[in-house]
Amino acid sequence: MRLSKKKEAEWMCDPRYSCAVEVTLSVIGGKWKLLIIGHLQHGISRFGQLKRAIPGVTQTMLTQQLRELEEDGVVSRTIFPEIPPRVEYALTEFGKTLDCVLEVMGAWGSQYHAMVLEKKRAARGLEAEVASEVSPDAAVDPGAESGADAALLAQSQGDGYFKA
Repeated sequence: MRLSKKKEAEWMCDPRYSCAVEVTLSVIGGKWKLLIIGHLQHGISRFGQLKRAIPGVTQTMLTQQLRELEEDGVVSRTIFPEIPPRVEYALTEFGKTLDCVLEVMGAWGSQYHAMVLEKKRAARGLEAEVASEVSPDAAVDPGAESGADAALLAQSQGDGYFKA
């Protein structure tokens, strides 16, 4: 069902979220936002640096994603009155609260990387990899003690995508 322009404008100004995950996704959802946030975790970056660091993102899409992150208070944009103009992007204090979200996502990706690749290859009818690093038995029990989660996070420290 398509909303009228008036209803769509009301939704955009006053969104109603049905759950906490929806709130999170409204800020970090999309193909590029997490990659942008991950690179900004290392410090201030200029537009060109971000563009080079994120292969495949177009200039238009990077601009749009940065604007949305700025509107949500995750990223700050500083324009220097120079010729040519210099613009720098950085995570705000609010944006830095997403560090733990990226850490957990990175840990999950590290643990299940081989399994995900194997399943994607199988779904596309490609040969399965001979040796898989992850077995279905390695899945983390959602009700497991927090020690298992802490071990998973500790294991991922240092080999995550965004680690320097």
